[in-house]
Amino acid sequence: MAAAWARRERMRSDAHVSAMLAETARAVAGLEDAVRRTEMPEQARAELAAQPLGAIDALIAQAPGNGAAHAWRAQVLALLGEEEGAAVAFADAFLRTPDDPTVLYLRGSWRLRRYAASRGLPAARGQDPRRRLADAAVEAGEDARAGYRSAIADYDAALVRSPENAVALFARGVARIELAQQEETLKGDPTALVAEAEADFRRAFARGAAPALKNLAMLHARAGRFDEAREEFERCVREFPTLAESARWWLREVERLREARASPWEADWREAGRLQKAGELDAARRGLERGFAVLEQSEAGWTEEERTRRHASERLRVLRAGALYNLGCLEALAGRPDRAFPTLEEAFRWSGFERAEVENDSDLAGLHADPRWPALLEKLR
Repeated sequence: MAAAWARRERMRSDAHVSAMLAETARAVAGLEDAVRRTEMPEQARAELAAQPLGAIDALIAQAPGNGAAHAWRAQVLALLGEEEGAAVAFADAFLRTPDDPTVLYLRGSWRLRRYAASRGLPAARGQDPRRRLADAAVEAGEDARAGYRSAIADYDAALVRSPENAVALFARGVARIELAQQEETLKGDPTALVAEAEADFRRAFARGAAPALKNLAMLHARAGRFDEAREEFERCVREFPTLAESARWWLREVERLREARASPWEADWREAGRLQKAGELDAARRGLERGFAVLEQSEAGWTEEERTRRHASERLRVLRAGALYNLGCLEALAGRPDRAFPTLEEAFRWSGFERAEVENDSDLAGLHADPRWPALLEKLR
């Protein structure tokens, strides 16, 4: 009799804790949505977090061994920017219930956000800031790869215990895409990761996670599978109102990417821009020159009608001008003004530039003492 009563009380208590956890999840989701949608002052964020944090503390007081409660507390602390407190709370959660899918999923998501947010590179110092920046990029990339792998490991563990968890599948797909981008940046092979992410998004969507369809379409668009991407974005617009606005933007982006795929010189110019930002100036210059060679080769095969149409295209004019301007900057940095000036003049003929922007561009500082500099600026009026 006493044993049966004790069992009933435990069941009532467990049901109460489960209900409180469900309410906690909804409250934290609301907080997260509010924080992400607006630039919220720290004080306003703390005030908004007070209610869910108080409810979580009450839950922990009632069920101190419940790891999920500690994980939700960590989630709130992370949203408040209290990363050290979040780390301690996640450690408490994992210590109490290391097999709880909620604990594993939330910790994985925290790791994913933490590394995605820290992709900004540290300030470069020293004699060659561009070279230091390149070194910092590699170091930051290695750190991020370790972080994304940790997040994926948490999602893997959560999915072993809860294989149908659509949210964990979706989040693991995102983590894999982030890791794939790091691999690509560091000259690795992201192919397997992208394929695994695609499988995760398909499984997540089949289990009710609508945003996974948009991510799947984005992945297809970036891979050049434009017809698939268009069909998926159109489905987002038709069937999922909350995804419609961003899906419409992506439908336009698909056509831009399709056009870019038909313009192979753009890939060289984009890669050159990345190399220039990373401080690899010689490689950037070679990339820009390679892009112009590809463009020249393509132009040779255009009909007169196509040449007229393409040269009138605002997109090509702006991209060509930008590539010429970057090449002019690289020539100036290399101390070759006789190459820099005509290259910059050609850039200005293709598209307009703001005089103040050119005057204040530090890459062109080496040209300021040259008597040709004032005449170059006059062309921007």
